[in-house]
Amino acid sequence: PISALEAQGVASKVLIGKYATLAEARKVQNTLTDLPDGVLPFVKKINSYYTIQMGSYENFNIAKTVAAQYKQKGYDVWILQ
Repeated sequence: PISALEAQGVASKVLIGKYATLAEARKVQNTLTDLPDGVLPFVKKINSYYTIQMGSYENFNIAKTVAAQYKQKGYDVWILQ
């Protein structure tokens, strides 16, 4: 299950993976297909690792629903607020 605590008034970012290198993150980014219209995943660096941001949502419940969809596809998904 995806676990995260809701923070009020903060955007919830749906992220995939934590990768040591930019190349590793880009490799996974390139496997993301059949995405909904308007979803443009991008790689970003957070602290010492790279991750793929799938979207940012004002509503935490929507973020959890979206994250669950990627989790079902086998991705390591987490939510950052």
